[in-house]
Amino acid sequence: MERAGASWLKASRVVLALCLAALGAGTGFAAAPDGTACPADGASRLGASLSELADRAAAASLSDDPRCAARGLALADWLDRRGGAACAPADRLADAPNVAEDADLLSFRAALLWRCGRAREAHAAALAALARDDRAALAWRTLGRVLEARLRDGAALAAYRRALDVDPDEAGSLAGVSRVEGDRARRREALERYVVVGRLRGEDDEEVRGALETLDFLDALGDRSLWVVERSDLPGKIKLEPYVGQAGRVWGWLARLRIGAARNVPTLVDSGASGLHLDPRLGKSSGLQPLAAATLVGGGGEGEHAVDRGVVDAVDLGPVGFTSALGVVAEGPLQAQGAYRAILGLDVLGNTRLRFDPRRRVLDVEEADAPETADDPRDVDPWPVSDRDVPLLVVEGHLLAPTTLLVGDARIETLALIDTGAATTLVAETSARALGGWREGGGAMSGYGGAVGVVGTMPTMTARIGGLEETVRGLPIVDLGARSRLVGMDIGAFVGEDVWARRGFELDLAAATLRPLPR
Repeated sequence: MERAGASWLKASRVVLALCLAALGAGTGFAAAPDGTACPADGASRLGASLSELADRAAAASLSDDPRCAARGLALADWLDRRGGAACAPADRLADAPNVAEDADLLSFRAALLWRCGRAREAHAAALAALARDDRAALAWRTLGRVLEARLRDGAALAAYRRALDVDPDEAGSLAGVSRVEGDRARRREALERYVVVGRLRGEDDEEVRGALETLDFLDALGDRSLWVVERSDLPGKIKLEPYVGQAGRVWGWLARLRIGAARNVPTLVDSGASGLHLDPRLGKSSGLQPLAAATLVGGGGEGEHAVDRGVVDAVDLGPVGFTSALGVVAEGPLQAQGAYRAILGLDVLGNTRLRFDPRRRVLDVEEADAPETADDPRDVDPWPVSDRDVPLLVVEGHLLAPTTLLVGDARIETLALIDTGAATTLVAETSARALGGWREGGGAMSGYGGAVGVVGTMPTMTARIGGLEETVRGLPIVDLGARSRLVGMDIGAFVGEDVWARRGFELDLAAATLRPLPR
């Protein structure tokens, strides 16, 4: 055990200097004297800015006590590692000395596992941390993130509140409350507090800007409710038309909708989008009432672009009709040739079960039962699915499925965006480099908000999602960094219409599960 612990510390210290340099840690720290408290003790309870935590991490990492040094290194990794870069330190922590009994180490490991995209393991590590210290605010926050992504909003809110009971200025939990809180006044209160403490605690400028834009939108919205169900004739069907691109391939599916004053609007049904998006002409002809400007992150071009948000008086999907629907108006056309003028994310049909069936050219919609919950978020099981169902993570409106990607003998486990709006499956550059076997070559492809840079091509790749196994060819390799930053975890691919046009899927938007249909 001593050799294993020493090996872990040696491997981890290799990256410590880089971590602390990136964090801007001060150089005036000193190792904790023998017999005194470790500077990183209780760090998972937070209560400090990121720069203060960086100083504590630096001091603890120099301790001669392996337990203290391990905490310091784990704290440094949590402060520095994002996305796929969080996987290696999370795995190193599994071999840290006495990790199973250490609430701080377990809390840091849970947070790193979440960023890595391994939500089941993050959930287990967060529960283990709380079993040893129920004041580990970071573990409560990670538990909230998992429960929120599995659409257990009530339980997620309770977890975020427990984190804030320990650390009232814990920025991540304030942001979480602003997403899942049903009461608009309390949601606004959390956002206002987040803007103040986010800057003091060192949160990303992009996140603080998004909170400010949301506050502007809520001010403009006032007491008005959004997406009010006016009619629900379920079960029902939404007819689909194929959007055919080059070589007769299906690039997506269109529905004809009434959007405000505009009728028969060709609308791309897009599981990779969130909400309702309109081109500028439709924004005017639909009678949309502008409310506030915003920045859309993760689209094409530079990765973000300006949009306007407003309300249209009605959206008619056929079996379901809404009033006061929120619309996002893009800067330019959504599709250069005008094949569609609106994009509809499937999340607007929340709490339903959908069957996306390309063979019958319909989207079947029926009501779904909300999963059972519990008073204590630690007692909520977010994974009660059958063997045929794939548990999804729903983050920022994105439907993310645990996926295995294979090229020859190489394989990686990652998260893939289920994207019926993508003409072809896209491979993240990080995934391509891990798998190998790809050809470099620049270029561009059109995307929402501008051109998306292509850095290469994957000649062939196999994707496994639950019972689905599809081999696809000629895949563009793109930088998905902006989308990964938006959701806070690494995204390895978009699984597009070259897969779904041949088989489709069932999607439960209450239980957050996906079931691929037979090919």
